Amino acid sequence: MSYTAVITGASKGIGLDLAQRLLAKGYTVISIARNATEEFEHPEFETVKADLLDPAAVEAAARDIAARHQVTHFIHNAGMIWPNPVEDASPDDLAGLTQLHLGSALTLLQTFLPAMKDRRFGRVLFNGSRAALGVPTRTAYSATKAGQVGMARTWALELAPHGITVNVVAPGPVQTDNFWASSPRGRSARASWPKTCRWAASAPRAIFPTLSCFSATRRMALSPGRPCMSAAGPACRRPPIKKAIKNASSGR
Repeated sequence: MSYTAVITGASKGIGLDLAQRLLAKGYTVISIARNATEEFEHPEFETVKADLLDPAAVEAAARDIAARHQVTHFIHNAGMIWPNPVEDASPDDLAGLTQLHLGSALTLLQTFLPAMKDRRFGRVLFNGSRAALGVPTRTAYSATKAGQVGMARTWALELAPHGITVNVVAPGPVQTDNFWASSPRGRSARASWPKTCRWAASAPRAIFPTLSCFSATRRMALSPGRPCMSAAGPACRRPPIKKAIKNASSGR
């Protein structure tokens, strides 16, 4: 069986790192992003340009991809933070990030699902966030990341009989553009990270082992729908990745 992975936001950061690693394994990879990456080229990698905040653009991109590919892996990696203290948070923030983190994923999966069901194989993965548990200034972000957990559990229950797994990997802070847009830089700033974050900030490549485990093509013992808190930083206060994966597979 050949494998085709669609990754939202694979133009940089975690998404691009994951795309490169899947390409090395022989996958065809399609990125859905506002802009094509200028950092990387590969004959089996393409970008379909779309703004995930625009429902019509998402639907058009989904139809285009489904008409040309049988998608086996869908990884919803794209995200934005839009930090605000509660006094400044607005319903528009919630509406926008709901479309980005939840609505676009729903549209894309619905379009790719017939091919997955026909093959009786599919892997769906959300790049969530430990912010689903709550972080200051993250009203809309935390709410919609928590929503990904509920939606993934629901999809996992519905789709398991069709050979399709759905999971959420929830990293701690990762040094991407999103992270630096809302976090201070410098040595003195780094000293404050553990006070507000459960784990020290890691590089995008540190997330791949956990993402790869849930998106693997072989039959997995991992419990579908269970979010995995991926402790990937160098100063983890939670079990490291291998133990987190073992805990997920045992139901802990």
